Amino acid sequence: SFPLRPVEGYTLTQAFNAECFFTFVLCYVVLTVAVARVTNNSTMFGLAIGSCVTVGGNAIGAVSGGSLNPAVSNGIFLGTLVSGGSVSTASNVATYIAAELVGAVIA
Repeated sequence: SFPLRPVEGYTLTQAFNAECFFTFVLCYVVLTVAVARVTNNSTMFGLAIGSCVTVGGNAIGAVSGGSLNPAVSNGIFLGTLVSGGSVSTASNVATYIAAELVGAVIA
């Protein structure tokens, strides 16, 4: 397992901004293609959403790890704890979850 923290060379603020922005993009696309009544065509939902996850992971994976989801952030944190990792990353988890929630709310 790996700790939930910014990659070396990046700050927690940079990771917060990256997670917030790409979580916004992901949520906006999901709301646009899957929920809006205007898009009554279900053939491209998976492609659009999957593309956002792929692009987001590739774009910010080297900055923050690219979790883009509070459940994924919690899973990474718990996996680190179970494998003998430090509890000191708990503040990082709160920061990551806050960034993802802010991005989702803005969408």
